[in-house]
Amino acid sequence: MDRSLPSHPQTQALSSNTFRPPPLDGSLTLPELYEWHLEHSSEHRLFVFADDEGDVRTIKWPEAVHAVHVGAKLVRKRLGNEPHSANPPIVVILAPSDTITYFVLLMAIMRANYIAFPISPRNSAAAVAHLVSKTGVKHILLGQEQSMQDLANEMTEILKTQYPSVALPQISPIPLFQDLFDQPVINMDDLPIERKSPDDIVIYLHSSGSTAFPKPIPWTNHRFAQLALIPYFGERDQTDLVWSIHTIPMFHGMGILQLCWTASTGTVMAAFEPKSPAVVPTADGLFKAAAATNSGLIFCVPAIIEAWSRNPIYVKWLATRTGVLFGGGPLNKMAGDSMTAQGVNIFILYGSTEGGIVSPVLPGEVGFDWDYFTFPENISPEMIPHGNNTFELVMLTNPFCKPSVINIKIRGIEAYATSDLFTPHPTKPGYWRVYGRTDDQIMHNTGEKTNPGPLENMLNQDPHVISSVMFGRGYFQAGIIVDPKPEFKFNPDDELKVAAFRNKIWPTVQKMNAFAPQQSRLFKEVSQTSISQFHMIMVVNPSKPFQYTAKNTARRQVIINDYNEEIEALYASVEASTQANIPPPEEWNIVSTTDFVRTIVNKVLVHKVKDNDDIFNHGCDSLQATWIRNSLLRALRDSARIDTREAVENFVYDHPSINALSLYMVSVASGVVTTGTQSEKMDKVSAMQAIVTKYTADLPASNSISAGPESAAAQSGHIVLVTGTTGALGCYLLAELASRANITRIYALNRPSKQDESLLERQRKALVDRGLDATTVLTSPKIYLLEADVTMPGFGIPSHIYNEVHASVTHIIHNSWTVDFNLALSSFEPSIRGLRYLVDFALTSPLPILPKLIYTSSIGVFQNVPEQGKGNPLPEDAVAADVAVGTGYTESKWVSEQILGKVWETTPLKPLTVRVGQLCGGPNGAWNTREWLPSLVHSATVVKCLPTEDKDVTWIPLNIAANGLVDFIDAELEATRVVHLIHPRPVPWARLAEILSTKLEIPLVPFSTWIEELEILSNSMKNSIAPPDRNVDPSVELLRQIPALRILSFLKNMSQLVEISGDAFGFPKLAVSNAINLSATLSNPGLQQLGEKDVGLWLNYWRRARLLKDKV
Repeated sequence: MDRSLPSHPQTQALSSNTFRPPPLDGSLTLPELYEWHLEHSSEHRLFVFADDEGDVRTIKWPEAVHAVHVGAKLVRKRLGNEPHSANPPIVVILAPSDTITYFVLLMAIMRANYIAFPISPRNSAAAVAHLVSKTGVKHILLGQEQSMQDLANEMTEILKTQYPSVALPQISPIPLFQDLFDQPVINMDDLPIERKSPDDIVIYLHSSGSTAFPKPIPWTNHRFAQLALIPYFGERDQTDLVWSIHTIPMFHGMGILQLCWTASTGTVMAAFEPKSPAVVPTADGLFKAAAATNSGLIFCVPAIIEAWSRNPIYVKWLATRTGVLFGGGPLNKMAGDSMTAQGVNIFILYGSTEGGIVSPVLPGEVGFDWDYFTFPENISPEMIPHGNNTFELVMLTNPFCKPSVINIKIRGIEAYATSDLFTPHPTKPGYWRVYGRTDDQIMHNTGEKTNPGPLENMLNQDPHVISSVMFGRGYFQAGIIVDPKPEFKFNPDDELKVAAFRNKIWPTVQKMNAFAPQQSRLFKEVSQTSISQFHMIMVVNPSKPFQYTAKNTARRQVIINDYNEEIEALYASVEASTQANIPPPEEWNIVSTTDFVRTIVNKVLVHKVKDNDDIFNHGCDSLQATWIRNSLLRALRDSARIDTREAVENFVYDHPSINALSLYMVSVASGVVTTGTQSEKMDKVSAMQAIVTKYTADLPASNSISAGPESAAAQSGHIVLVTGTTGALGCYLLAELASRANITRIYALNRPSKQDESLLERQRKALVDRGLDATTVLTSPKIYLLEADVTMPGFGIPSHIYNEVHASVTHIIHNSWTVDFNLALSSFEPSIRGLRYLVDFALTSPLPILPKLIYTSSIGVFQNVPEQGKGNPLPEDAVAADVAVGTGYTESKWVSEQILGKVWETTPLKPLTVRVGQLCGGPNGAWNTREWLPSLVHSATVVKCLPTEDKDVTWIPLNIAANGLVDFIDAELEATRVVHLIHPRPVPWARLAEILSTKLEIPLVPFSTWIEELEILSNSMKNSIAPPDRNVDPSVELLRQIPALRILSFLKNMSQLVEISGDAFGFPKLAVSNAINLSATLSNPGLQQLGEKDVGLWLNYWRRARLLKDKV
């Protein structure tokens, strides 16, 4: 089979007088390319270096190739001129040798028809022994340093004891520069190049071994031919360009690539003067050497570039060069931007031993987005969504790139899943930035994840730190182990020194916390002594030094294993001292209690809040709420001697400010707290009515008229503002709006992401997850995606954009609302304020006809209805406040409905309130696995039975609900204020339950029986459950296996309502006539009831989402 490579772009050697490009179709092996240049590029430079006096020596191709010949004969002699065979000997180089000598020796081994294997001298003896045993190494060329002798001796002992069946390799000293150069020219006729097959392995490299032993990775002749073409897919002619690779180790993949890039493009390698021992690179030493050799491109690690950025003289010179190229880790953004601003071109290089180089070498234009890159044409990337706007790169095989490791197939194509995560550029499609590793992710026992890479990189740039490793798998929060730089090392048994060091790095930790998601932040604790305790920050013990890979990165799993005992002790101490070092009030009065609560809250939150601030509007999440709750309960137990075992789970949500929590704590401590009383219910009603009054005051006047029957004729096309299009219903809304011919423009408003994820990418992922054609939707010229926050004046967008939207919108669909059934009403006030801003937006419209405002409420407002619509369906009309009292969410929806009712009565604007019923999976079955029914079905497979009852369900698929909502745009509303968006053709739950029962092979039981079985199983499993990770709390594992237990109180309430409710599961029976009259979709006699097809789609989606196990 022809293995020739296709023709490639002609971007190199466009104007060189000394370099002649060889055939690069794979017909010549790498050693043959060197013989080519011996004849055809005799005047072209290959190496340059400066000696101690600054004199520059140039080595041209003929001199270098003759040195390769000398080395080949020398290696053959060392191995006794072992003849070529089907299994050629593998020769290792294990030495910190100088660049030029190492380079020539690698080529010499291949020229001798042997296989080269450069092994990093930074590996442990155990790792070297592992690599030797895996590949059957025949000979080792060993560095002459004592450290290398010790490494080889220890490796040999490990081979004898742990790998007794492996033949010990011969060991001889590595040749020096003078052994290869300045030698007589030798005849090579007796040593022809024999290993010419495309699949012949010519060199082994090895992985970094950050989580386990490094793995040997073979490169073949064909792979080298592909790699040689990488620069041809760049945008700069690099022939004659002097590459400074002074600091790049030749045992690294990037060093090995110089073997073929110099031969394919004619680049020139600048290195340190060959010496033994080799020159130890420093930032200043590299700069002097690069300047002396007139290097055009300086390739080095980020730490050196960051050091240079602080020297104006260095930066000024670098601005005259082609640029600096960095790899191996992230470059400090401030340092890179500073140099860019001063005219320095910064290039990023990303790749791997397994996959090769994936970034352009080199791009034509760079700027302040230097940390992003596009994939060149020789790479076929597949970006797999990994959550939080991150994507794993999978490299598909193509004629120009077949990765050396194949571990997956995509659409039948062999591919390499890199485990590297990327994030897209927020505004430049096709540009990507390296984010971290999938296999580094830390899974907490809360189900949340920490991606340690970016956070560790931030801390590693602290001037006191070499490196750091985060931990926390199976625990509720993350911690970190820090390896100080040599000048800052100390024995961590000295607590004063530990505290002093933590204080030094705290400013950097604060920057990490500002960047990190909640579960990944490092808490700062204060003990009862004067010493600051940063409980989740550990310092390396000199008796357990960090182990590093060949890339000089910390070996994560090895380090975590080494420090396992300390990590477990740390979490035990944190668990035992949850804010216990803050003394509780001596007397539980309002003053001392407020001081205590304030201290607790402000220590847990990243930013301090005022006493009346809603902490959930200031970033408090469920983890932090739990910390606050547990700390307050501990104080009550220890100080007030209160039995807190029956404490309300969500009291922090119910009292979401320092003042509210303080009042609650005083009432608990004094024994006067009440829950669920009639007076408390009336207090909630008063609060609800007060918010209605607040947000209906001072409504603006309007010069426009209400949309009436003439409006359709008056408008040539609808311009719609819709909010919340990244949610489940919102996705289908956006797709349906885009498909309607009478809608000419759509402004889709969504809140900014907390993870700096672009709205375009969030919308794309949301559409894909719901089975919608994201490309068709998002390429529609109608759609304008806007990051906006309707809870802010002017929606938080530039005034000229707001003015444009305000002057053109004819219809508003407000579909965005905070959904959290734990929050109190006060926490929804921003959402209510956003509704008022939209009312003002509509009332002040400059259009002659007011925009039509459609608001999505919820049937959840029917919290307390006697007989739950058991007889006549509950009408599509306003409800009393006490009916909606329950959760803050339903109370906020009632408040919103009342605000719109007042607007209807007192202004020309006639809003439509749409009470959305239970939504179920759309055309691809997508039904959020965290909702109650998926949790119930999952749990039913564990309980081994499923609840059933004869009453109806009116669940409506997402796409049908969206179509109905869009129908309301064109409807003649007349006097209609409220509609119920539910399925107009109900179906008995028993029918759907029977289908589920059959497909899941579990019996049906009454709902009350199912609740009993659930509780019995829960109690029986509590003492026997064994989490897969011993660090995970068994109670947490129980909730994972039986998610219905998380909503047990909700399900119990459902079962109690079954007898008095009109529909199944305690749902009220609702009227739907208004909705049917206004919607062609809902009035369509052909609208299908829910049935077996729908249930099958739900189950398939839940299996894809791993909620349910695949069918055997």
